[in-house]
Amino acid sequence: MKKVLISILLLFCSSCSPINTNSPPIGTPPHTLTPLSETPTQTPVQMDTPTPTAPAPKVQKICPCDRNVTFGDKDFLSTSQLIIKKGDAWGLMDLSNGKIQRKALVDYNFGNFDASPDHHSFAYMENLDAMKRLWVFTPAATHSYQLPSNSDKIVWLNNEDIAIWDFRRWQCTSLVAFINTVTGKITHPTHYPDLSKTYCEQDPVINAQKSEIAYTWSKYNLVNGTSATLLGFPRMNLGGVSPLDMAWVGDKLAIAYWYSDYLLYGMSLPDSTNTDQSVNFQIVKIPLPKLASSEDVWWGSIVKFHQSEQSAIIGMDLIDKSTNPVKRPVHTNFYTIDTAQQQITDYELDRSVFSKTKSGTVIFNYVSPDERFLAWPIYKYPAPTADQSQIIGSLILDLKSGKVLAIPDVEVLGWFAP
Repeated sequence: MKKVLISILLLFCSSCSPINTNSPPIGTPPHTLTPLSETPTQTPVQMDTPTPTAPAPKVQKICPCDRNVTFGDKDFLSTSQLIIKKGDAWGLMDLSNGKIQRKALVDYNFGNFDASPDHHSFAYMENLDAMKRLWVFTPAATHSYQLPSNSDKIVWLNNEDIAIWDFRRWQCTSLVAFINTVTGKITHPTHYPDLSKTYCEQDPVINAQKSEIAYTWSKYNLVNGTSATLLGFPRMNLGGVSPLDMAWVGDKLAIAYWYSDYLLYGMSLPDSTNTDQSVNFQIVKIPLPKLASSEDVWWGSIVKFHQSEQSAIIGMDLIDKSTNPVKRPVHTNFYTIDTAQQQITDYELDRSVFSKTKSGTVIFNYVSPDERFLAWPIYKYPAPTADQSQIIGSLILDLKSGKVLAIPDVEVLGWFAP
């Protein structure tokens, strides 16, 4: 097997402060989530009620001037493997040597590949003319199941069950069915909401128990058909460049929303504080860094790291609007935000740049099981297709040291923990 060649990632840092090696590891909440108020308790903030603003967050820089590494670097190792696609085959890549193991041919399209929450299994959907099949891989076995013909996207809900989605351009994503990856049994929810009149930029999210679905400002019970409004976030313009991100954390719902110069992060309060028609949230409001030309930037491309009932680590790209997205990729700078410590880490890294002469588009992001590494593929601009020739390569960032590994002509699809 040929060894994968490494290209040099020419990304330069400027005025970087020394790396704080004593800072808490990424993914380790230092303390419980505290509401931003002067009183010990906080009344849930109702819709359109101003949220208290915290003092300006601490900002640290992690930008080693010698940030490029190659396979085998003793400080750039992981017990997990990268799930990758190269040419017409997928495989498992080891960071210690770059070798690809367990190669297999695959007919792969965007959105059809996903890893389980524990990273011990992964699955992809294969298109065989009019028939679609789900392939599930574990360390012990491989399973294959036929799927409904309108299956477009798969998302793991827990370590056994996958939600199958029908994604149609300009329409809301709709649920097709659930499939158990151990038995292959396909089931359907008793009730399902009508999403045709809702705001559809954010895909719905379903909890691990397959009992509730959340979408823009609403939650719906798939068992009894009841719905509730999500309260606590100031009403804002939901269009344009202000995305909303939602995730289930156990039986609670976490929401991250950014708008202009601040981030709102909320966790739903216990059921005892809610009604049948509404769900309240405890919210923290974190100001984002002030920039010299703040009117020329916006925040986007959220990257979720860990989310717990105590805190969240969220990654975001600051996008330079002064660049012309019609003629070339926009320029970005990558940050992480710790909602508990209210600390922002600036990596001084444009994640769309692969090398001095190559840059493109970043769409997918994959965090390693230990939450130390962030991996993402870069596609040729302006938009990727299912054509493998659209891939430029993939980058892996060490969130602790700020160092970067570049892998040309390889599309990262996730992480596998054998």
